[in-house]
Amino acid sequence: MRNRTPIIWIGLVIALVGLFLSGCKKAKMEAGEVLQEKAALMSVQGRGAFDQDFSFGPYRATEIHRGWTRREAWNIFGYRDVQARQRFEFRLSGNSEWVCNCATGLDEQTLKTLAGESSTVTFQLSTDIAFVATFMTPESRPWKMVLTRATEDPAMKGFLSDKQTTLRVEGTNKLADTDIPLTQASGYFFRQGENLLGAVDVLNDGRVFLMPSDSAEISDALACASSALLLFQDLSELK
Repeated sequence: MRNRTPIIWIGLVIALVGLFLSGCKKAKMEAGEVLQEKAALMSVQGRGAFDQDFSFGPYRATEIHRGWTRREAWNIFGYRDVQARQRFEFRLSGNSEWVCNCATGLDEQTLKTLAGESSTVTFQLSTDIAFVATFMTPESRPWKMVLTRATEDPAMKGFLSDKQTTLRVEGTNKLADTDIPLTQASGYFFRQGENLLGAVDVLNDGRVFLMPSDSAEISDALACASSALLLFQDLSELK
């Protein structure tokens, strides 16, 4: 019988290479069949650790700054929130030019005011995280996104609204190609009633999904919300 040792070693090497390559595969949010089949998939280009400009599809986020430098933020959030745990701002160009301001760690009165009477999140202020973002452009009504996360939950949830249209924002910790969930958010879905409008995958470089829409403004609002979530950093573990 011929010596089969070389063949065995070759098989082991191939198996180890396969395991190595599968382990190097970048994690992705589980997007689901509807988005994969019907939505425009836009990979994020340029997203990095130092808040450099990034883009996806026709959208580009620029002037990213950790802190508030524009008067709009102070008018919306209030000077009492100067100690907000996390503040950042950016501009997003798409169908229009949007000014976007975001914060966590706002005081209770600001959160209640921004959530409004129609909010379904009214307000579990025992939550571990409360993330608020506003998106404004001269051509349309301002949009606001209010998200909360209970201590035991891996991802935030809440709403995105311009007072006339309200969309649900639902976080997920599911991953593609595995049943093992993350202990943190892998992405967020945007829904209006039973209709899925889009999603953002916040892992690695990031991906944005937008379903076909007759409303350029809603598409822009979803792009703003996606950009804010791509820039968001969960600082709750650093308390």
